[in-house]
Amino acid sequence: MVKMTYNFFKFSFPTFEKIEQNSELKPFWSYKDFVLDLPKKWDLSLAFLTKGVVAGFAITSQKTPFCAHLHRIMISPDWRQHGFARSLLLALKKLCKNQYHFLTLFVDSSNKMLHGFYQKEGFLPVRIEEQKTFMVCIL
Repeated sequence: MVKMTYNFFKFSFPTFEKIEQNSELKPFWSYKDFVLDLPKKWDLSLAFLTKGVVAGFAITSQKTPFCAHLHRIMISPDWRQHGFARSLLLALKKLCKNQYHFLTLFVDSSNKMLHGFYQKEGFLPVRIEEQKTFMVCIL
């Protein structure tokens, strides 16, 4: 697990792009989406490495002085079902815990598997907006 930097991302973008394009989330993020300037994004984003290669990532930013928001979490298809998403999320919660009270995210309302995953990890559904469920984890 490594903290992401802009330079690390820029160097590894082809791998990020490949992971993104192999995901079920639509629309895919472009380079412009990844580098969008968000408060504390590079301080709060992580990459998961296996054998020196990016196998997953979590893009997070500060929403308020008390709240961080997880924008994107992805694991390469080759590394799914090995607990890496859980490990990435646990590392992210640990990173945010000393500075924030809450970690939030949106998940597709129709994706019951992801709902269950996030609820097992301590996230609670709060409201539904445009077919996305807003979830909150108290850190």
